[in-house]
Amino acid sequence: MIVVAAALAVAALLFPFYRANQHKQRFEQACFQLARIESWLGAYQHRYGDYPRPTGEAVNHNNESMISALRAARVLDERELAGWLEDTDGDGVPELVDPWGNPWIYFHPSVYNAEMPVYKIGGRSVSVRAAREGDSFVHPNRYQLWSCGPNQTDETGQGDDCGNIRQ
Repeated sequence: MIVVAAALAVAALLFPFYRANQHKQRFEQACFQLARIESWLGAYQHRYGDYPRPTGEAVNHNNESMISALRAARVLDERELAGWLEDTDGDGVPELVDPWGNPWIYFHPSVYNAEMPVYKIGGRSVSVRAAREGDSFVHPNRYQLWSCGPNQTDETGQGDDCGNIRQ
């Protein structure tokens, strides 16, 4: 009985460290994914002179259009991509997902001032606003790509979002 109690006490002390390490690993994995996706988008832009444009009006269509264009251009690694795809919005078309299973948010530069598209994040539909041209972190002629992190919310200052819009 004493041994079991001691083991439970040690486990209770170590659990917060385990959770923090797990969060750190997922965040690092998201940053790795970001770098890989950016390299694919760079190869696409080098070949076609532009980034993949959104097509259609479906939920998550920016993400789905990006993947479709990158696949058609054969600029990505299909083996690597296989573990990063999931149909999060139920339309039968897989999206590129972050380590938490949420879709990557992607905006072509042409939609900086467009109305807010709907993304399905964490089982709920949310409107995500593209940055505006006057926003301090916007780079002209540059796409926006980010993960909303484990809290599935697009916010700043929480340290769990990973993306290129502040670079």
